[in-house]
This record gives sequence, structure tokens and C-alpha cells, in this order.
Amino acid sequence: EKAQYELNELRAKYNELKKAEDEKVLHSNSYKNNDIFIPIGNVPEIGMQYVRLYREVKIQETLLEFLYPQYEQARIQEAKDTPTVQILDPAIPPELKSKPKRIIMVAVAMLATFFVMVLMIVVNAQFENLRETNQEQYEKIQQMRTGLRNDLKFWRKNK
Repeated sequence: EKAQYELNELRAKYNELKKAEDEKVLHSNSYKNNDIFIPIGNVPEIGMQYVRLYREVKIQETLLEFLYPQYEQARIQEAKDTPTVQILDPAIPPELKSKPKRIIMVAVAMLATFFVMVLMIVVNAQFENLRETNQEQYEKIQQMRTGLRNDLKFWRKNK
């Protein structure tokens, strides 16, 4: 009885394999790449497909061998030829100067210097007059000036 059971199991497996192979033959035109077994009827077709793909790869390799160095050379040449500065509009000097008006600048600087010098002379004369007339106030002002000078020196040193 055990032998009969094993025989029936083996026949069932055989029938499954035979049925699967028959289906492959029926669907030989719809061959899938993930199948392990290639139907014998498709071998010449697959061989031709392989030859075509191999030929295409060789053609692409040959093109790449010839064109890639030319491409790199063209990129280098383009980098060399590219100007760093592009002149849009050339500069043209004006017929008449509009600004700065040097005469006005010199006159303003001269007047400002004159007023500062007059102010310094007047302040210096006032200090001399103050020293002669009011010695106490003169000493206080001198102490303030000395303190300011020391403060300025301190701030300059600590910068």
C-alpha cells in the first residue's frame, strides 16, 4: 500500500511537469527572461537577439572611443576661449567734465581752513588772556584739557 501511494505521488508530479512543459511550448512566443529553461524553438531567435545586441554594444563602444576624446578636447577649448570679462559698451571720455567741480572744492577747503585757523587763533588768544586775568579758571581748564588728552590716549591704546 505504501508503494502504491508513492507511485501515485510520482505520477502526479510527472503530470505536473509535463503540463508545465506543454504550456511553455504553447506560449513559446511569450518567453520570459526570468524562466530558467529556454524553449528549444526559441534558441535561434534568442541567439539572433544576442548577436544584434552584442553588435549594438560594440558599435556604441567604438563610437565612444572616437567621440569621447573629441568631446573632452572641445570642452577644454571652450574653457580656454571663454573670455573672463565681456565688454558690452566701450568707454568714451566726455567732452566736458560735469563733476566734481574742482574750483568749488578748493574754494570750500580754503575757506574752511581759514575759519578753523581764525578760530584757533581766537581760542588761543582767549586762553592767554584768561591766564593773565583769572589764574584759577585757567588752571581748571588746563586740568580738563590734560584729562581729555589722557582719556584719548587710553582709548587709542585699547583699540
